[in-house]
Amino acid sequence: MITDDLELALIDFGHACDLYQTQTRTVGTDCYAPPEVLNNDEYCPAFVDSFCLGVSMFLIFFGTKPWADERDKCYKYEALLNDDFDYFFFGCHRGHGKPWEMLNVIWDCIEIERPYARPHINDLMSFPVFQNVTLTDAIREDICRFLPN
Repeated sequence: MITDDLELALIDFGHACDLYQTQTRTVGTDCYAPPEVLNNDEYCPAFVDSFCLGVSMFLIFFGTKPWADERDKCYKYEALLNDDFDYFFFGCHRGHGKPWEMLNVIWDCIEIERPYARPHINDLMSFPVFQNVTLTDAIREDICRFLPN
């Protein structure tokens, strides 16, 4: 959600439940869901939200989802399982001038081997990449292009 002042606000990723009560139901959109949700395993919604946020940040930064289809998702998940940062971001960050700090935040959020190691939303807000963010006129114009008139 974007406020009238162009401040970004994150809202419900589809859970609408106690963030710390273990869940087993499958909710949300598959491309944003971590393996524990897709596999119907027990999960903590707070850490699922971190994964969803990581996918959302990838989409915002690169203009595409981290996985285009199921096959690509398998390759990306394999890169995550093998802790292969470079392969995961291959073709995305080279030459695009993306800050490495943000790539590291995305990487931390989409951790799949240890879901409880994902940063909590409160932790994310203290990361340096989110401190003193200035919304330039160029960024403001880019955001406004996507908003309905």
